[in-house]
Amino acid sequence: MRSFVKSFAKEKNLPITEDDYGNLFITKGESKKGYPCMVSHMDTVHKILSDFTVFEHKDSLFAYSADGCHQVGIGGDDKVGVYACLQALIDFPVVKTAFFRDEEIGCLGSTKADMSYFDDCNFVIMLDRRENKDFSINAAGVQLSSKEFRTSIKHLLRKWRFKETITSITDVMKLKQRGLSVCATNIACGYYFPHFDYEVVIMSDVDRAYCLAHDIISEFGETRFEHKYVPKVYKPKLPFNYNKQSGSLLPWNPNPTPYVDIDNDEDRRVKYDMFRKYPGSKFPHVYWFKGKPLSLNNRYMYLPHERLLYDIEKNNYIINPDVAKELYKDFVVKDNGKEFVFSWYIFDWLDKSHAVWLNVGKSWWLDKKHLDRWKTLKNRGESKRRKHLSMDVLTKKLEMQLPMNMME
Repeated sequence: MRSFVKSFAKEKNLPITEDDYGNLFITKGESKKGYPCMVSHMDTVHKILSDFTVFEHKDSLFAYSADGCHQVGIGGDDKVGVYACLQALIDFPVVKTAFFRDEEIGCLGSTKADMSYFDDCNFVIMLDRRENKDFSINAAGVQLSSKEFRTSIKHLLRKWRFKETITSITDVMKLKQRGLSVCATNIACGYYFPHFDYEVVIMSDVDRAYCLAHDIISEFGETRFEHKYVPKVYKPKLPFNYNKQSGSLLPWNPNPTPYVDIDNDEDRRVKYDMFRKYPGSKFPHVYWFKGKPLSLNNRYMYLPHERLLYDIEKNNYIINPDVAKELYKDFVVKDNGKEFVFSWYIFDWLDKSHAVWLNVGKSWWLDKKHLDRWKTLKNRGESKRRKHLSMDVLTKKLEMQLPMNMME
């Protein structure tokens, strides 16, 4: 992908620079009023295959490998974002673009990038979000943009039918944590089921995401939207109940009241005070947590809304993935007589009695018995996924005629 981006820049006669880590930066044109900026990441989670073919069926793209005679991930996460950056370099006389390495293993490229490149940027847009609705205003607890920016582009969100939401970790989040002083966002861009072999890209959704980015740059490209992210400082509140066996501190709850659901599924019948079953989830024994911060050894806190660990002693977030993984291993929380552990793989909580620690991935995951059940449930969902991605459903979902096919 790096070679492809370099070839594109050479073909279009665009100046390209590369930092010590291998991130690529292309600036087109000169402006005294600042630059709109688009960023993406060049890596994917999928293996490099010698026999890899992309197929197009109606509105969808998917990949197949003759090596194993099966469908494989197409890499829409984040080849779609790379496409959007390159298309912006074609469409606009003045624009900045950045292409990061190693986002999938902890945003390493954006962590090492030179932040001075973004000093004259007016805002930063990234297309690195699954499906087709999300316009991120907050990534894993990091505020990305100001109210002024969101109000200014509200009519464009309505036009292209996007909704403001909170999303997960990505490069623009890392840039904000490192001091990016302008607004940023991450837009859902039409890839579905990322990180799985059955990943697909819906081209009409790619077009719609790029049209939104295109309109924002066309209308506000010379307008600077200032915004600085200031992390919150959290302090533990007493009293706590101390659980010596798990080594964790739990928020004090004098009157625990279990909630009983009428769901026929025996697995989801009892819901706990702090931990709740995902309704209709294909993952067995996966829970979400909503409540006060949890503390580990009275120093590290897990913040449920930010979904991040916080170091009380140093007053900052734990943003190093390797450090976070080691801490999550000891984060065993007890609620209503049941123990829960945090899984780095799915970024949620598992019933410890059905979990095993994987040294290779440094994360908790389901044991073999329950993992087999998860595979069974996943296979049952194949027909639902096909129905969800059928042309009839997508046509109804779009409702309006797109002005053009940007992929062409």
